[in-house]
Amino acid sequence: ATLRVNNAPDAASDYTTIQAAINAAANGDTILVEGSTTPYANFQIQNKRLTLIGPGYALAANLGTPSNKLGAVIQGSISYVTTSLASAGTANGTLIMGLEFTSELQLNGCANVTVSRCLFNNSPSGGRIQVNGPNNLISQCFFSGSSQSIFLGSGSSGTRIENCLLPQASLSTSSSSPSQLTLRNNLILSFS
Repeated sequence: ATLRVNNAPDAASDYTTIQAAINAAANGDTILVEGSTTPYANFQIQNKRLTLIGPGYALAANLGTPSNKLGAVIQGSISYVTTSLASAGTANGTLIMGLEFTSELQLNGCANVTVSRCLFNNSPSGGRIQVNGPNNLISQCFFSGSSQSIFLGSGSSGTRIENCLLPQASLSTSSSSPSQLTLRNNLILSFS
């Protein structure tokens, strides 16, 4: 199934919050998050394989984009993609694409998650990705300020980071550095 999310008061959508759509979604469903002048609250995907697709970022700066130039900004505390109990299902294979984060996104205990074409925006809380699971892909993401980063935590072996821009940001690891880290075609300020 495909579920639509739009938090505008006059929008004719299925849900007004991302979390409500996630709660209603079945394994394998797609959630389309529409651009809005009002930021969306953080979300948690737990033990479900979902596809979340937003409109992208820098829409007004690129020719050929839709007439609605609004992004889907995720604001608030940490958003999670988590696999906690194998018997309850898995978030493995989840896709998150085209969203703008002003807070943190954590991938916990899940594998083969793709985060693509997302903006991690400069904010006081620092938009970043923390990876705590194997074989995940971060692709074509832009980290727009110095407080943004990609942090590779426990169990992040096999992480691939491709075609990302971190011109003022860093890539860092926990004391137990991941093995089989693949970096391809990135611009990164520092690595620690």
